[in-house]
Amino acid sequence: MIEDFHIEIVKYKVGIHHFSLAADDSFFAHFSNPLVLKSAVKVDVELEKHSNWINVVYTATGTLQAICDRCLVPIDFPINTNYRIVFKTAIDESQEDEDDVKYIKPHHTYINIGDSVYETILLDLPMAKNCDELETKPCDLKMLNKLSETEDKQEIDPRWEKLKEIKIKK
Repeated sequence: MIEDFHIEIVKYKVGIHHFSLAADDSFFAHFSNPLVLKSAVKVDVELEKHSNWINVVYTATGTLQAICDRCLVPIDFPINTNYRIVFKTAIDESQEDEDDVKYIKPHHTYINIGDSVYETILLDLPMAKNCDELETKPCDLKMLNKLSETEDKQEIDPRWEKLKEIKIKK
């Protein structure tokens, strides 16, 4: 649940705290991501609270199911990633967030790591989602045959051939 990623910092004393969260199907449904079919990712969080800043380090491990770019079969991709983010108390209203530093107002009672966890997990997915790296390939052979048929049938447009004949005069 996305609410689990809203951490009430007023509950925690200064020091190091550990807890586990689940980035499951309902978590990804909140972000309306059609690329993720199923998710079973465990997020281990280490929260180190200080008087004016909070250091959060989390590790995400598990699997994420997405569609193969080639044959459109669902494939489970392993997730194993971590990230560090620092929350600092803002001195004034004009301070803007940086890459790994988020500013919170002094009166805020919670921090939200949901967006950061979501982005970190998606960045761990391969750019080309296919089953080349898997031991057993769940490929849809009918789809692969169709793809090879269309590749064979592609013809060069005769207009391009005529353009290739034109020589540029200098």
